[in-house]
Amino acid sequence: MGKVVLDISMSLDGFIAGPNDNHKQGLGDGGEILHDWLFSGELPSKFNEFFKL
Repeated sequence: MGKVVLDISMSLDGFIAGPNDNHKQGLGDGGEILHDWLFSGELPSKFNEFFKL
């Protein structure tokens, strides 16, 4: 059986996308700001170089 790993951000109030999300705009209106913190640092994470601290 395969293994699925998912990395996702969620706001404290439970949102993972902005309003008006659809198949062309998966994060909705302004949804990118929920996930910007993952990439805004200068040092790569010791667990995954994709994420910045």
